[in-house]
Amino acid sequence: LSFAPSEDQVGLSFKFCLSAISSYLLPNSSSWPQLSTDTCLSISVVPPSFALNSTDLNLSAAFYHDVLVGCDYVWSITVYEPSRYQQGPATPSLQTNYTAALVGDSHDLLPPSAFFSEGQPLMVCSDRQDRVCADKSYPMTRFELRWTPSRGLEAQTFQSCFWLQERKFSRFNRLRFCANFRVSKCKTCVMRGETLLALARHYRTTWLQLWGANPHLQNPQNLSQLSFLHLGPSFHVSKDTDVTVIMQRFGMRADAFKLVNPELQAALIPKDTQVCVLTAMCRQETDSFSA
Repeated sequence: LSFAPSEDQVGLSFKFCLSAISSYLLPNSSSWPQLSTDTCLSISVVPPSFALNSTDLNLSAAFYHDVLVGCDYVWSITVYEPSRYQQGPATPSLQTNYTAALVGDSHDLLPPSAFFSEGQPLMVCSDRQDRVCADKSYPMTRFELRWTPSRGLEAQTFQSCFWLQERKFSRFNRLRFCANFRVSKCKTCVMRGETLLALARHYRTTWLQLWGANPHLQNPQNLSQLSFLHLGPSFHVSKDTDVTVIMQRFGMRADAFKLVNPELQAALIPKDTQVCVLTAMCRQETDSFSA
């Protein structure tokens, strides 16, 4: 007996009754074989329903994940089907072929270049803990949200939402979750193979200035031991100030100022703004660490 329910049959129950009859007549018997007692079974078409089991993301509306440009971030999200679990062991008779999916919201988008990995199946115990099981194990699905914030996103904030749903039947029991992200200013992760000189050229400054902003960096030619670099100090603007005043005060070029303060495009910097400044350490720029 095979049964492939359609989407329109979700929520319905069906009762099947079966009886057996022998096709063999006994010798010298003129009576028809007797039917066996009916055996009935019920089948319910349950809708897909997934729940969040655990995640590295803080989904509080008031919480912000502070991230740095150039860093590789991975957040794990594990989901399961509550209908396959009870307070103790899972219900053994309930079998589904539903597939969980995480889909970015069309309004509160994921941050630029962020994406969800394909779900990876897990086998966990009946108490939904990922450990050696004393009894049977049951399936879950683990997803990963991956994001490497690109340079130019400094000082931006993102409210990113996503749906937990069934891959094909998305109109049933969808759950929406949101997380907030804030890209920090004046810091950058060191990417593989980057040098202090290359970073200085990107940010329109000198390697001496970057070295001065990172006193813990003993050897400017070896960045492999660092996860991130400070680009410079943050300056608190106590009153509305013309951007040229700040640039002249700290000896910054306009292109360098916009690179580390991409959100400040107007001519006037509002009061109480934190400005990233690349202070001039040396008037004569050099491309040599031995200068």
